Amino acid sequence: ALNRLYAYASAMDVDDVAEISTEELKVLMKKVFGKDAMCRVLVSIALEGQNNAEKLNDTGKMLYGKFTEFFLEDLSDYKKADIQDFFDLYIEQRKRAESYGHDYKRRIDFTALMESEKKYDRIINVLKDMEDSDEIKYLR
Repeated sequence: ALNRLYAYASAMDVDDVAEISTEELKVLMKKVFGKDAMCRVLVSIALEGQNNAEKLNDTGKMLYGKFTEFFLEDLSDYKKADIQDFFDLYIEQRKRAESYGHDYKRRIDFTALMESEKKYDRIINVLKDMEDSDEIKYLR
C-alpha cells in the first residue's frame, strides 16, 4: 500500500506534497485503513527499509519523510502498554525477517531517539525499559 502512495506522490508537485501536514496525513491514513488497523499500518511504516527511500523521486522522498513524522507523532500518542505492544510486534517481524536472511536497515533507528530531544517521551520511556535486553538490537 505504501508503494502505491509513493507512486501517486511521484505524479504530484513537490510543493503540494510539502504542504501536507502530519495531521492531514493522520486523518487520511485513519480513513483509508481504519482506526483498528493503525497499529499494523505503523508497523508497516516502521519496517520499511531505508533503501526504499533511495529509489524514490523528490516527491516520494518527501512523502517518505512525512510518513516518518506521522509515524513518530502517532505512536507517541499511544499509551505506554500500546507502545510496548507495537515494539513487541515490530521485533517479532524483524526476527522473522532475520530468520529468512532478509533483515536490513529500517526506516528508523529507534535507539537514536533515546539520545534525541524529549519530543517523543512515551516512546523513549519504553525504549529505556528495553535498553538492557537482547532485543534492543532489533530496534537499530
